Amino acid sequence: MKTLELLKDANGRTILVIPLSDPQDVDGTSASAVCANPIDSNLCRILSLDNALRIAIGPSPVGSPLEATATGIALAAGAEIYQPCNEGDYVAVLGGKANICTCGK
Repeated sequence: MKTLELLKDANGRTILVIPLSDPQDVDGTSASAVCANPIDSNLCRILSLDNALRIAIGPSPVGSPLEATATGIALAAGAEIYQPCNEGDYVAVLGGKANICTCGK
């Protein structure tokens, strides 16, 4: 599992920097689409690459994949959101394209 660490500036003050890894693009333009690889952390970043999106986060069992619905979490066009999740969860997208990253290194 990826870990998050607090970085310090030259004066020893904590600065907020979240390393991103394992990026994957998901195209849910015409139908709900789920990321290919699970999130390897307890936090993920979702960035809308074009349109307003609906997203879902959770397990995606074989034979019953996770789906984003028209009433799911809304994300504005071009917006970014950091969401808590469980290690092994997936992200589904509906309405456009998104970049999904695991937070941590």
